[in-house]
Amino acid sequence: MSAFADALAAVEATIERDRNDPAVDPRCLPRIAHRGKQTERAIALFHGFTNCPVQFAELGDRFFERGYTVYIPRLPHHGLADKMTTALETLTVADLESAAVVATDLVAGFGQRVAALGISVGGTMAAWIGATQPIDTAVAVAPFFGVKLLPVPLEGAFSTTLGALPNADLWWDPERKEKLPPSHGYPRFPTHALAQCLKMGEQIAAGAHDARPRGRRSILVLNEHDPAVSNDAAHEAWAAWRKRGADVEEIVIRDLDTRHDIIEPTTYPQARTLVYPVLVDAVDRRA
Repeated sequence: MSAFADALAAVEATIERDRNDPAVDPRCLPRIAHRGKQTERAIALFHGFTNCPVQFAELGDRFFERGYTVYIPRLPHHGLADKMTTALETLTVADLESAAVVATDLVAGFGQRVAALGISVGGTMAAWIGATQPIDTAVAVAPFFGVKLLPVPLEGAFSTTLGALPNADLWWDPERKEKLPPSHGYPRFPTHALAQCLKMGEQIAAGAHDARPRGRRSILVLNEHDPAVSNDAAHEAWAAWRKRGADVEEIVIRDLDTRHDIIEPTTYPQARTLVYPVLVDAVDRRA
């Protein structure tokens, strides 16, 4: 079999397994858009923390229209039908790294030039892929490298303390609670999982001072008004890579609302006009 056929068979098997699993929300199945053969460009889209693949459905369509093969995996412990699940409490950095490698390896069978793009923890995964794998382009959108308002030197102590304390499942919105949209996402997050997401970003940042990314291009996209993640912490990692001569770029979008999720169209319709064109252009651009 060809690399394309092998990759497609593996993805279709994953989708079928999830489709037959009653614990998985049918809206949250992995997604693949292809033309029946390998294309010049292929991209993996990593959804955000507590969201699922449908978050990237519309943006994925835009990449497909531009000739990409598009794969949107379901991240570990995400996308379950029970939105009050505690499954996410067991998430680890190793889970995220393994999922990122598997998805990128599959996408390498779909396209001659491979890109990875993600938001939130998916952005951290894209950054890690760009740092550790020889792909063409990695785009990290609002990655978890630290929390807002916490000084960068204290980030490590915060995530360590958060992971050492008993886990707490916290509402994203204490007023709306389980009614918080989107309905395909989880309305709560476990503090232990958040600590793991932060640890992953901290490890990437620490490594940025020691080695250039293995990927050809690493692009950081930030919302100037992000209320959740530390833009400064992510900026420092990209600055360290730049000092080592890496091909890096930072894009700060300044005309967005005060929100972390700038991808989900059901809660932020303006993403279609204010964010999607920026991301497609960033990946499409040829250095």
